[in-house]
Amino acid sequence: MAGVALAPGSGVVTRDELHRLLRRRAEALATPPAVIDRALARCARLGVRQTRSGRMAAPTPPPPTAVTAMVTAVESMAPEPAGSAGVTVASLAPAPAAPPTPGALESGRIIAGYRIEGLLGKGGMGAVYRATQLSMSRPVAFKVLAARLARDPTFVGRFKREARAAGRLHHPNLITVHDWGEADGLVFFSMELVEGRSLKDLLKEQGRLSPDAALRVIRPVLEALAYAHGKGVIHRDIKPDNIMVADGGAVKIADLGLSRIDETEGTGSTDTELFQTTAGSFMGTPHYMAPEQGRDAHAVDHRCDIYSVGATLYHLVCGRPPFGGSTPMEVMIAAQSQPLTWPEHAPPPALREAIARLMARESAKRPETATAALAELEKAAHAQQARHAPPRRFARLRRMLLAAIGLGLAAMMVLYALDFVAKQGRVRAWNETLATAEREADRKAFAEALQRLRLAREQIPSQEVATLASCDAAMAEISKAWDAWSLPQIERVERSVREAIRSDRFPEALEQLRKVPEAWRSPEGAGRLEGLESELMAAVARRAKGGTTGPLDEALRQRRERGSEAWAKARVEPAGNLTIDNGLAVFQASGSGTMPLPPPHGPLGMAGLRLAWRTPPGSGGSWSLGFGNDTRLVVRADAAVIEGPHGSKMLAAVRNGQVILGLGRRGRDLYIMAPGHDGRPTTLTLPDPGSEASLAWDLKGGELEIGLGKR
Repeated sequence: MAGVALAPGSGVVTRDELHRLLRRRAEALATPPAVIDRALARCARLGVRQTRSGRMAAPTPPPPTAVTAMVTAVESMAPEPAGSAGVTVASLAPAPAAPPTPGALESGRIIAGYRIEGLLGKGGMGAVYRATQLSMSRPVAFKVLAARLARDPTFVGRFKREARAAGRLHHPNLITVHDWGEADGLVFFSMELVEGRSLKDLLKEQGRLSPDAALRVIRPVLEALAYAHGKGVIHRDIKPDNIMVADGGAVKIADLGLSRIDETEGTGSTDTELFQTTAGSFMGTPHYMAPEQGRDAHAVDHRCDIYSVGATLYHLVCGRPPFGGSTPMEVMIAAQSQPLTWPEHAPPPALREAIARLMARESAKRPETATAALAELEKAAHAQQARHAPPRRFARLRRMLLAAIGLGLAAMMVLYALDFVAKQGRVRAWNETLATAEREADRKAFAEALQRLRLAREQIPSQEVATLASCDAAMAEISKAWDAWSLPQIERVERSVREAIRSDRFPEALEQLRKVPEAWRSPEGAGRLEGLESELMAAVARRAKGGTTGPLDEALRQRRERGSEAWAKARVEPAGNLTIDNGLAVFQASGSGTMPLPPPHGPLGMAGLRLAWRTPPGSGGSWSLGFGNDTRLVVRADAAVIEGPHGSKMLAAVRNGQVILGLGRRGRDLYIMAPGHDGRPTTLTLPDPGSEASLAWDLKGGELEIGLGKR
C-alpha cells in the first residue's frame, strides 16, 4: 500500500501498522471468524490459491484457521525491493472472477411458446434475450439461467424465487414479470421488454445529468421502492445498471436478483430471501451498497435501498460514484471510513444535503421510508428554485406581477391538490381492490376475483395507462391460475363424457355435463365444456333415427324454444328478411338490426349454432354479429372470422356450405368455440361484450339458416 499514510508524516505503511489496520478493519466489519474459516476451507477444497499478481497458482493445502492465516500473511511480509510498488490493498484482494459465457441461443428457436429473436445481454446469472411470446404475439425479455448454474438446485431455486417475487409486484415503474418455467433443459422467465437504455448507458453518453433531469429519474424510482417496501420486498441492488429509461421517458427498476422478501404474507415461510445469504456475507454492488450491507447482507432492512438511491443520485449529478477504489474491499472501506466529498461541478447545497442524508452511514439517520426520502429531495428542489430567484428590481411592477401570478398559482394549486387527492384516492382504492382480488384467488374464488377487477377497471380513467396495464396483468395472472387449477378436473370430465358419447350413452353424458361445478368453468375450461356440449349435440343429431333419447330430446326441445325466444327479440330491417321456424332463424337478401344478449350468468341459450349457407358459390355474401367492444363475428361463404381493432383471426372454414360454432357466456365474458385443426375446439374469449349485439347481413341473393341439428 505504497504512499498510504496512517498519520501525518508516517510515510509508507510498515508491517506493524498494517497489522493494526487490518485488526481494526476486521473489528469494524464484525465478520465472524467462522465465516472466513468456511470460505477459506471451501477454497482449499477446490485446491486453488491466488498469487498477488492475480494468476492462479498450484493447489495448496487449506490454512488451519482464518485468523492465523491473516496474521501469518502480515507477519511474513518482507520489505519490498527498491523500486517495488509496495504492498497495496489491491495485492491482498482476490482478483474478480471472470463472468460466465454461456452459449447464446440461436435466433428463431422456439422454447415453451417463445421464439428467440436475439441476445440483449449477459450477466453473472445468465443471459437475456429479445423474444416473442407466440400465444400473445407480444415482444418480451426472455431471461435464461446459465447452463452451469441450471444444474445446481440452489441456483435454480434462487432464479425461481426471483421470478416469483417480481411477479407479485404490479407497479408502472417496476418491470413486470409475465411467466417462468423449465423447458429443453433451460430454466427461464419472461418479462416486460423495455425499449430504451439503462442509466449506466445514459451516463456513458452524457457524463452527468442536471439536478432537474436527475430528480425526474429518481422520483419514480423512489415511488416504485415505496410500493415494493410496502409489499415486504427489498431490492438490495439499486444502481444505474438496474434503472431503465424507456424511449417514451418511463423509468423502470429492473433485476430483482438480490431481492429479499422480509414479510411472511403469501410466502408460507419466514424471512424468505431470493438470493439467500449467510450472516456475515455481503451481496450488492460496492459503489452503491450501504455500509451495513457490506458487513452483513442478511441483516439489512429497506433503508439499504434508500442509501443506494442516494449513491445513484450522487453519480447522476457528479458524474462519478461517491467512493472509489481499485477493489470492492477498498470501495467498501472508503464508504465506511471516509467523508463524502464533492467535485467542483457539485450540485446545489440543498441537494447535496439531501443526498448526504440519504447516504448517512448509520441507517437510523436516513429517511425512514422511500416516501420520506422523496419528500427530502422535493424540499431540496424547491429550495434550489428559490435560491435562483431573479434579483430585486422594479419592486412595484414585480409586486403586481407576483400578485397576479400568485392568484393564478393558487388556483392551479387548488386544482392540482384536488387532482392529486383524487388520484391518491384512486391509487389506494386500486391497491385495496388488487389485494382483495389476490386473496380471493388464493382461496380459489377466481370468478369473484376477476369480476372485482373488471368492475375496478371500468372506474380507471383512460389516461392512467400504467394502472390499466397493471389491472390487465393482474386479470391475466388470475385467469391463468384459474385455468391451471380447473383444467385437470375438466380433462377427467372430457374423457368420461367422450366415452359415453362413443357408447351412445347420451343421457349419461348430458348428466355429467350438468353436474360440472360452476367453479371449474375457468376461461379455457368453460370453452372446453361448451365444445363438449357441441360434440354431444352433434352426435345426437347424427345418430337419432326416429327413436327417443330420453332427457336429450327434452334438452333439444328446450334449446329450440330458447332459440326461438332469442331470435324473436331481434329487431331487424326489413322485418321480412328474418323468419323463425322451430328454433331456426332464416336470413334472406340483406338487412341489419340488433338483438339482446343474455344477462351475464349461465350458458348462452344459442350454444352450438349450426350455420348452413344457401348462397350461390362465389357470391361473396356475409353475415355478422357485432359486440360492444368493437369486435365482430363475421361468417362468409368460405370461413368464419373474428374482426377487431387489432386485426382479424380465422375461427373455422366453411365446408359443404356449413359451419358449427359454439357460443357461451361465463360471468361478463362471451366465448366463441370453433372446430380446431386437431379435432379439439378452438376457444376465443371476448371480455365484456355488452348487453346487445348488432346484426348485419348481405347474402347476395341467397339465404343463411341458423339453428340446432338438421331441419
